[in-house]
Amino acid sequence: GAFAVRRRVPILVLAVLFVVVSAVLGGGVVSRLSSGGFDDPGSDSAKAAAALADRFDAGPSDIVLVVGGAGSAAGSSVDTPAVAAAATALAETLAKESGVRDVSSYWATKAPAMRSTDGTLALVTARLTQSGDAAQTRAGQLAEELAGPTPDGVLDVHVSGAPVVFHEVGHTIEKDLARAESIAIPITMLLLLLVFG
Repeated sequence: GAFAVRRRVPILVLAVLFVVVSAVLGGGVVSRLSSGGFDDPGSDSAKAAAALADRFDAGPSDIVLVVGGAGSAAGSSVDTPAVAAAATALAETLAKESGVRDVSSYWATKAPAMRSTDGTLALVTARLTQSGDAAQTRAGQLAEELAGPTPDGVLDVHVSGAPVVFHEVGHTIEKDLARAESIAIPITMLLLLLVFG
């Protein structure tokens, strides 16, 4: 304690310099962080998934649209002509988006698994050409464009899929961390002043 008090000015200067240098060196780390790494590439399941992707171009759907009627069509069957026409147009619009491939829908396949048991909701699925952070960014853009009522007011669209979820989680965590730091840092500074004078 006596050592620190006698050399308080140099210690303070060094502490400030340390903070400045740390900010300069560590400021760019956020852009280098990436999500993922949940799978072990050496595991049997990862090898099987890679083999299926290589041989059959198989893979999970990155974008899942849960589509139902809106407005006067709310609660009606997805097989009604108005809903079916609007949903088909929605699938065609999604297929024209950049970075999107393999669009499929209940209205194109008539697969019972793509329709809810009460017939009021059905799915449109798609895959993205990108992966990792780029896929999450693109998924977030698509979710902003497509979620909610369609311009014609016939459909109500909910957007899901792993990249969409990870994009939302990352965005929420970023906001929460900024809020937490904006509260914690001033309180910490105040406590340091009160404790150490």
